[in-house]
Amino acid sequence: MVMRAMILATALSMAPAAQGMAATQDPIAVARSIDIEADPAGAVAAWQAALPAARARFRATPAELGQVLVRYGSALIGVGRDKEALPLLEEAAPLLAVLPPDDPARLTGAIALALGRASAGRTAEAVAMLEEVAAIQRAAAPGGSTALAETLFNIGSVEQQAGHLSTAAERVEEALALHRRLSPPDAEVTVGTATSLSSIYTQAGLLAKAEDVARDALAMAARGLPQDHPLTMITLSNYAAVLDTQGRWRESEPLYRRLLPLRIAKLGKEAISTAITESNFGRALRLSARPEEALPLLEESVRVAERKLGASDPRLNQFRENLADDYRDLGRLADAVALRRQAIAAFRVDFPRHFRLASLQEGLSGDLAALGDMAAARAEIEQAQAIRHATLAPDHPALLGGEIAAGHLLARAGDGTAGLARALPAYRRLAAIANANQTEISRDLVFRGAFETMARLAWLTQDQPLALDVAQRLVIGDSGRAITAALARGRSEQAQRVRARQDATARRAALSRVALERYGRDSAGYEAALAEIAKIDAAMTGQTEATRDMIVDMDGLRGTLDRGQAQLYFVQLDDRLLSLAVDRDHVAFGDSAIGDRALHGLVAGLRGSIDTGQQARGAIADGGEAPTYDGDAAARLYDLLLHGAPRRIAEHNPRWRIATSGSLLAVPFAALVTQRPAAGRAPRWVIDDHAILLAAGGSSPDGASPGSGRFVGIGAPLLKGSATGGARTYRDAGGVVRDIAALAPLPGAAHELAAMRAKIGGPDSVVLLGADATEAAVRGTRLTDVRVLTFATHGLVAGDVTGLLEPALVLTPAAQGDADDDGLLTASEIAQLTTDAALVVLSACDTAAGDSRDAPALSGLARAFFYAGARSLLVSHWPVRDDIAARITVAVARDGRAAPEERLRRAILDIRRDRRMAGADRPETWAPFTLVSR
Repeated sequence: MVMRAMILATALSMAPAAQGMAATQDPIAVARSIDIEADPAGAVAAWQAALPAARARFRATPAELGQVLVRYGSALIGVGRDKEALPLLEEAAPLLAVLPPDDPARLTGAIALALGRASAGRTAEAVAMLEEVAAIQRAAAPGGSTALAETLFNIGSVEQQAGHLSTAAERVEEALALHRRLSPPDAEVTVGTATSLSSIYTQAGLLAKAEDVARDALAMAARGLPQDHPLTMITLSNYAAVLDTQGRWRESEPLYRRLLPLRIAKLGKEAISTAITESNFGRALRLSARPEEALPLLEESVRVAERKLGASDPRLNQFRENLADDYRDLGRLADAVALRRQAIAAFRVDFPRHFRLASLQEGLSGDLAALGDMAAARAEIEQAQAIRHATLAPDHPALLGGEIAAGHLLARAGDGTAGLARALPAYRRLAAIANANQTEISRDLVFRGAFETMARLAWLTQDQPLALDVAQRLVIGDSGRAITAALARGRSEQAQRVRARQDATARRAALSRVALERYGRDSAGYEAALAEIAKIDAAMTGQTEATRDMIVDMDGLRGTLDRGQAQLYFVQLDDRLLSLAVDRDHVAFGDSAIGDRALHGLVAGLRGSIDTGQQARGAIADGGEAPTYDGDAAARLYDLLLHGAPRRIAEHNPRWRIATSGSLLAVPFAALVTQRPAAGRAPRWVIDDHAILLAAGGSSPDGASPGSGRFVGIGAPLLKGSATGGARTYRDAGGVVRDIAALAPLPGAAHELAAMRAKIGGPDSVVLLGADATEAAVRGTRLTDVRVLTFATHGLVAGDVTGLLEPALVLTPAAQGDADDDGLLTASEIAQLTTDAALVVLSACDTAAGDSRDAPALSGLARAFFYAGARSLLVSHWPVRDDIAARITVAVARDGRAAPEERLRRAILDIRRDRRMAGADRPETWAPFTLVSR
């Protein structure tokens, strides 16, 4: 879209303004008076009417006729009629050749022709022409010019179309630098160039850079343009798309909900820009497992585009592809196939080698394979790959992903050896690119689809080394990235510089959330956040950071396993759940046919049977009807996760180390049912026979052991709320509050910390209680050489307190208002701490939660503590009773020969046997805590 607008802007720069009444009498003047960018359809009609007169009038002045042809061609491109535009632009080229090589009109014609050829798939010719133009412009203005910047932008756009993403990024980066230096501050052309650069970074999988540039473009638009300006809306849409690609639909959805009414009000429901927003919004809803809600938006976008655009227009066929994907997710495979075939047939007429055609054919291949037509599926993927090999760079993610898909289909057809031979080189290259880009595969849509297909291939061929490799890459999430960052520091003399850069990056991420929240609502707060981001960027200029690939091979993994210990991987795909069980002697594959939506619903139902009653009470005393734990759901989930050979390996080993991602991180594995209740027999739980450790890094712990060291305990903040009746209290905010001081006090927290200090001891131990448990005191306390670091307090997620944008632990607020000592130790502030604690105990509510109530587990406080350097965490999945928290945390934190997860298991079993403790036999009471290791 931005490239098309640049073509039109170039053509407009040639058009003189209409004068007087001439515009009503002269068809050429009428055509010249129309703004091609604002009204391309009107311009097409006017130039079509004016062309005969122009041919007659300019017979003796060919350059004038050439300029008319360029304008007419640009107008046709503006309405998506590229095929009709190209002959006009080709005709114009020799007519303009009579002008000097550096004449602006000749250069404009060359640029328009190059872009017309690019639209026809002749990208190599287009780039060569544009490079010639750029060389002329460089010679004319050695210091650079805005005209050169526009040409570089167009080269980058063509290279992006050709799949040469690194070259595309270089050209557009140079264009952006020139516009920043030579164009007015926050000029529209600068905003558009930054927006395009962000899209290139997104396509290349450089999502952190893409988000930075997209946010910068949005900031420039906000400063210089109204919210309903077309370019502002484009930048807002692009920012939302960057978030979508990272799987951050919770953040992108509000942007779409703000953008769609703006576009309808400004442009109307029938505008193509409105349809683009509807299609993008619908795609985001589909990807967040809401295809029913997405359907009307996607259908409306196709309806509008079919009326407004040509049948082969890439935008229309992108809308059709999004709708076909939704049909597939809804189980309407026949509709998906029909729609893709319609789009492919239309596309082939004008764009037989377009990258979007390849995408449509790969989607059709997947649909046909799902219907069992493997021969047709293989034919479609091979045609798609032929287009990609002819048009894209060898390292383009779409080409590499297509090779993996083709290999998978070969294996499904019965030739696993050929399938692996086809897919493995592409997989290894894609993995190397992801590692170099620090790509978080579990959330990056550019890479995740290819890696999930590779997982299918590994399970299908029972390739153990490959299965282990891809499983690790798919389950490393937010906490895994935090662990990678912590391990990258090492203990070298560069560690301090590496940590400084990581801290700055974490601070930048927090400021980005603030800026996004305040955009369009709080101009001063938005600008303040951007100013702080700019300072961080300036400080980090030129710095680099080493990373470490955390992936281990089979021998490396087994070297970390003790006898009696099994490593279990659970990988959720869109239509099935894969499991891999490994111990010192055996490997086994598991495969359960359940869609991700159904699995998410099962997990949510299980958690809902725990959370509903307690969340309603929050920090208020226990009372009312106790919730009923869904034992049937717990048994069904266990059967899905482990059956056949993986179950035999798991049940043979008393200790489990689990690595997974997504909704499965919210599963209380200890409370899954291994044997259903029968007459006279109680259910048997996983915890009855197995100690569980969650491996956040996806592979294996780093070998840290509790060892010796100090105890540091912080909690029991001074709070003014009350817990009625003196009964048990829960460490939970109990809904949104305006003042954290109004939360209920936690009388058991001080006793818990005192007991832990007595058990762990040490002359240098520190306990901060009540008035001493402040943010300032935490920052002033040395948190290194620590064996156990404990926070016994309330835990919050984004939205629990008015204005809270990230998870936090509650401390005692300062007597006087102080933003740095407000009683909320947020995740971004925790990430700034430095600790080497062998165990961090987060004895608060829901500390395993994500950034918000609907974010992935372990993406909030857990991530922050791992980033700060913690080696293992004891976190909770739901509100924790004060008395239970004290017993479990003291038991786990104390020294002993048993592994920490075994100490947790024994503490839980002791509680379940305690007949004096009300509700001790209920999973809601004994199963909130999970031990997580890096």
